[in-house]
Amino acid sequence: MYLVGISYSRKIKPFNVMVMGEMGSAKRIPIVIGDSEALSIVNVLTHARLSRPNTHDLMSNILDICGLKLRNVVIYKMENDIFYSRLIISKSNESDKVMLVETRTSDAVALALRQNVPIVATKDVIDAAPEVTDDDLQNLKSGDRDMIMNTDKPAELDQKFLDFTAVGRGSAVKENSLGGLSDEKLRDMIESAIKAENYELASKVKQEMDKRGLS
Repeated sequence: MYLVGISYSRKIKPFNVMVMGEMGSAKRIPIVIGDSEALSIVNVLTHARLSRPNTHDLMSNILDICGLKLRNVVIYKMENDIFYSRLIISKSNESDKVMLVETRTSDAVALALRQNVPIVATKDVIDAAPEVTDDDLQNLKSGDRDMIMNTDKPAELDQKFLDFTAVGRGSAVKENSLGGLSDEKLRDMIESAIKAENYELASKVKQEMDKRGLS
């Protein structure tokens, strides 16, 4: 996924729409977000220089200072028109150990833009989400609204983290790809998969662990 742009209004409250696009596809997904998150994203897109850091600047600075690396963000579920996301974080020098942190999708995107990391959505989310048509996009640019487009190139997904990204992506992990993972990474993955209620992936990881005699 990548951020197409954000429709932002200082007069019509609350109605800010973040438009996400699917890589390699014309599909665009609308996500309604709050005022503060919208302004935070607009600040990144317009390269605004603030005299003091806002909340997302602070979060990004804390990650850097603490030696943590945001690897990517995953939009893993849509329920009752609400999008659910997780941050995938690891220590900068321990890429095999990841932490999944639940977050609002608007916060995830605001942080991903600051850290220049990929945004990934599950196939279920992409299939279920409504689509922004060309007419919709024009309407989001009209009247009292400003449509701030994203002109930056989307960050590329690090192949090493496809397996962890797939925790929220159904059967995205092939069984033969698990054979090259370390025992510790398999344990981390099955724990993350169970937390994400991705039992199909957990079953595949368990089969690989059984082959190795791991508990």
